[in-house]
Amino acid sequence: MQNKYTPIAGDWFTCVSDNYDDVNIYNCFENKDDQNKLYAAYYTKTSPGVPSELRSKPLEHLAGPFFPSISSYVLGGKNTTKISQELDIFKKTQSALDAQLDEIGGKPLLISDAVAKIVQASGLSADNVVSVIKLLMAEHLLYEFHKTKAGEYIRYTIMHSSAINSKKYYGSLAEEIALKSHQISLLISHGPTVGNYREHILRSLLTKYLPSKFSVVTGFIEGLSRQIDILIIDSTNYSPVFKEGDLVVARREAVRAIIEVKSTLDTQTLKESLALFYDITRGGVFKPDVPLFKGIFAFDTKYVETSSLAKAIRDFYVDPYFEEQLQQNITRDIDYLFREITAVAVLNKHFVFSKYIHADGDKNNNMIPSLFSVSDETGSDIQSAMFIASLFQYLDVDFHAKRSSLKGFSDLLKSETAHVKHEINLTNNDWAPSLSSPNEHDNTQPSIKARLAKISEWFGGRISTAEYVRQLEDSASK
Repeated sequence: MQNKYTPIAGDWFTCVSDNYDDVNIYNCFENKDDQNKLYAAYYTKTSPGVPSELRSKPLEHLAGPFFPSISSYVLGGKNTTKISQELDIFKKTQSALDAQLDEIGGKPLLISDAVAKIVQASGLSADNVVSVIKLLMAEHLLYEFHKTKAGEYIRYTIMHSSAINSKKYYGSLAEEIALKSHQISLLISHGPTVGNYREHILRSLLTKYLPSKFSVVTGFIEGLSRQIDILIIDSTNYSPVFKEGDLVVARREAVRAIIEVKSTLDTQTLKESLALFYDITRGGVFKPDVPLFKGIFAFDTKYVETSSLAKAIRDFYVDPYFEEQLQQNITRDIDYLFREITAVAVLNKHFVFSKYIHADGDKNNNMIPSLFSVSDETGSDIQSAMFIASLFQYLDVDFHAKRSSLKGFSDLLKSETAHVKHEINLTNNDWAPSLSSPNEHDNTQPSIKARLAKISEWFGGRISTAEYVRQLEDSASK
């Protein structure tokens, strides 16, 4: 299999004839000042402390051959049909390269040895293997070049090593949960007892990893009659209305997360949990000033495909249902920002989370709630860790503490084997929230987008919950 790739305008690529230590990533464009000829833009290589410069030269001045930047296609959402051959070469080479690096514990690997082994194992040509390795070097994200008197080496970047270690460490969270769950299933056959113990397993895990200012309890929210499996409350700034052991009646303003725990997630238990969250967060019942984490954690499921789980969640919000109080069919509209479910995790099987995106990817369109999934192609269970990662965004801690906490989990997504995929939109493209807190937004898209940007600051720890609420109150009083 030989690479016959030729760049076109808009492509990012590397020139295989470049040396390992100065290989570059080029961007192909049409130069209007030179009769629309194809040019290659690139950044100059400099010494430490000296800023690089953006330069360009005619594409024909590069010796070639060329190899496309696979990450630019994937991250840019571009169709990879054109580079299907190169994509196959890339996957085989990178997979074999990672296997060799992992075998020696991430130490520097002699490139000539790596190429010889990959050629022997995969049947690829040495030129193609070298092309991929040079591309990986040029991107500087996961691999880097290292040269000594003994020869030319490739090794993981510090960032990539951190991601690999994080995946292994946080993957152990799932193993811990699964082991304890399996043990209780072997010892006890009584369903409710097993279910209660599984709630205890998750509460214990969350207590271990969440900041000490938060309490992980079971109980009620003040004024609401529905008991919730797991409540995460700010117990430093707010005392509970009632507390007896782990059973708590929490003040509304103290609640940061509500979680339902299921032994098996099926159509019925999914609807029950979604209905619980929907009913207790009605605008006239309980609408927090800041987004509230609403999660479902299950130990098993009858949903085989993540896409089926995502569709079932969307159906809950868009399909009509019979409302007994009104005696008519209505739909459960997502009538304010972050009213929808936040995250659903199934141990070692599925993880989906909500995110606001521009409809159809057009920045001029409405912002709408959508569901995304996270998976790992090696089969590693990162679902449990990602559930906790999503939860961390909703917790109010010191800026540096929050960034430090989030970093370990976000490293999981930097692993080459972890994938984020858009599953389904939860609303139509013309959706807009019909309810809002005082001065949250004025129901226009610019105002809604500005509010989402402010919430993003809160998610990232750049402003505290108190500061966020104070800004709402100050603006409302003007």
